[in-house]
Amino acid sequence: MAPDMDIRIAQSDDLREITNTVARAFAGDPLWGWAMSREDGRTDHHELIWELFVEGALRYRSSWILGNG
Repeated sequence: MAPDMDIRIAQSDDLREITNTVARAFAGDPLWGWAMSREDGRTDHHELIWELFVEGALRYRSSWILGNG
């Protein structure tokens, strides 16, 4: 690992950045896309759903983040 990498345990202040990253990462996923689909095809609700998962994970000191997200 490079010595200049800032790896740390994620905090509640990181919620938005992590949620945004996860929502974008799974936007085209065949399972999550289907599970979160809406009849009108909109995806603006995905971040709200992922935020629940991320917020739950941040309660534990096992969620890590690299740099600024």
